[in-house]
Amino acid sequence: MVRYIFSLVCGMLSITFIILVAGQPLYMIWDFPSIIVANICPFVLMYILNGNNALKMAFCAPFKKENDKESLLNANEYFKTLNKLTWRFVIALFIIGIMGMLRNIEDKAAIGPNLSMALVIIVYAALENVLLIIPFEILINKKLKKIK
Repeated sequence: MVRYIFSLVCGMLSITFIILVAGQPLYMIWDFPSIIVANICPFVLMYILNGNNALKMAFCAPFKKENDKESLLNANEYFKTLNKLTWRFVIALFIIGIMGMLRNIEDKAAIGPNLSMALVIIVYAALENVLLIIPFEILINKKLKKIK
């Protein structure tokens, strides 16, 4: 658990460092509608499809002392599905952002902001992947290897 929290803190610090070295203030990358659609909507859809018990089981499975193989496999499948769902939301929003950019292709001043809005959604999904989904999958796979 401590290692997981330490990796989250290191990840956030490295991302903050990269942004600050690039010369942009942190508030420049916040786009709340994109965060909601890229990071929160997949969780809500997984909650609707699988319910509260599956959500609880998936997030608690790596930290339980005693686990059976079936619950770990279910948790692993939950995170794989969440990963796929997140990237599908991102692809849809990226296409919408590119369409907005192409709609205003004649206006040179509108191309940059529209392109940045299309690309920032990919950053949000990558952050969710690196900071949440992949660490849980690694922890679950380590527990599965111990059981086998």
